[in-house]
Amino acid sequence: MLKRNLFNDCKIHLEEKEISLITGARQVGKTILLMQLKKFLELKKKNVFCLNLEIPDILNFLNKHPLNLLKLYPLPENKRTYFLIDEVQYLKNPANFLKLLYDEYAPRIKLVVSGSSAFYIDLKFKDSLAGRKKIFSLYTLTFDEFLRFNDENKIASIFKKIPPNRLSIDNLSYMDMKKISGFCDEYMIFGGYPKVVTTKDMEKKKAYLSELLNS
Repeated sequence: MLKRNLFNDCKIHLEEKEISLITGARQVGKTILLMQLKKFLELKKKNVFCLNLEIPDILNFLNKHPLNLLKLYPLPENKRTYFLIDEVQYLKNPANFLKLLYDEYAPRIKLVVSGSSAFYIDLKFKDSLAGRKKIFSLYTLTFDEFLRFNDENKIASIFKKIPPNRLSIDNLSYMDMKKISGFCDEYMIFGGYPKVVTTKDMEKKKAYLSELLNS
């Protein structure tokens, strides 16, 4: 499965004490990013659990008390545990939930959570987690990610190295420049939502964008 540029930044932060907070709009790939981090941790033989708070039974149990998390998944004595929590904004008080777990168990647990961009606007939430988190903002695909998702890894690699203050494609062949021109048109018309990008049928792209707009 293709990885976003943000994956490496999140992966590095897994060993830090602070909460890794991944925010972004719906359908930009937050859940997939969490699953990729889970797989990475499992390959490293880490103790890792993943929770989806769209599941009502789990959500209701955690809403009763943050420490109910440790009833679901008791901590081992001498091993750090990683909790990957998707859609944390569904909790009644996500700030209190994260703050209590961090303050009481930071040496023994690592929290990696995802949530919509909107829930983090709340000032109370920001103040509660001051000094306790690092925010990773996941947006729609950047243009080099867009190229990779279209199996144009060579062009994507060259494009990513171009300094932002000197947007030039002098290093590309004429054929590559023609490809980039075509992809640029598609990127400007349809944008960078991963599902839209990986859908090849133009009518299906339009239908999915309409669905995103209406929902």
